[in-house]
Amino acid sequence: MRRSQRPGELAEINGDSGAVVQPFAIDPLSLATVDRAIWLLVNDQGRLLARSIDVATNKLSRPTVIKGTTVGSFGGRGDTIVLAVGGGALWIGDMIGSRVFRLDLSSDRVKRYQIEGSVDDVAFGGGWLWVMDALRGRVTRVDPRNRSSESRSLNESDNLSSIAFGGGYLWATDDTAGELWRVSTDLQSTRETAVGSGPDDVVYADGVVWVANYGDESVSKFNPSLLVQAVSYPVGIYPRAVAVADGKVWVVGNVRS
Repeated sequence: MRRSQRPGELAEINGDSGAVVQPFAIDPLSLATVDRAIWLLVNDQGRLLARSIDVATNKLSRPTVIKGTTVGSFGGRGDTIVLAVGGGALWIGDMIGSRVFRLDLSSDRVKRYQIEGSVDDVAFGGGWLWVMDALRGRVTRVDPRNRSSESRSLNESDNLSSIAFGGGYLWATDDTAGELWRVSTDLQSTRETAVGSGPDDVVYADGVVWVANYGDESVSKFNPSLLVQAVSYPVGIYPRAVAVADGKVWVVGNVRS
């Protein structure tokens, strides 16, 4: 998930029309969804905080401090942190240190996983932690119980930009080729299709794949079975992250300068 230091914003958009429903005066470092909540990572004067939004009320929760970490421990920049949620935990990827932190949502306890290669995005699904190495075009499946892993290279000549899990598949975007990849959980079968310009983030929700296209200020909606784009919505910002919960679509992006 490509990050940027330019001013940004969080906004809810209408999943049918693509119109902005509600903007928020907050610029999260990353975001992910589970059930009826949007989880955010926020830089609070160097402290790394986790917050959630109840999508039914659009209210922000109280912040949770990620113990044993600071934004400085991730290289001091917000564009080196990625986030996933699943298995009762937040999974926080450190792109600089090749680490993934697991924050238990019931106890706030933090566990650390050291990863071989770069940690450029993370996802959780099927009982596995999934890690993306952007420059190597590689995805890795990690068993969080015993830390065993298996990897596959999708496209070594291009740059992967994001991953997500849903519908029994791992999904990946390639922002160099402008493609969406569908990968089987055993890493043996793959298929790709064209998306918009500079796809920066992908998410699966409610039987639909959503892709944030940074290059053309749009969000695409895909049929995952046919791997066909159903519609593309202009959103008026350069989207770098997308999340979906309870039928609502949320986009974080850079405003036009």
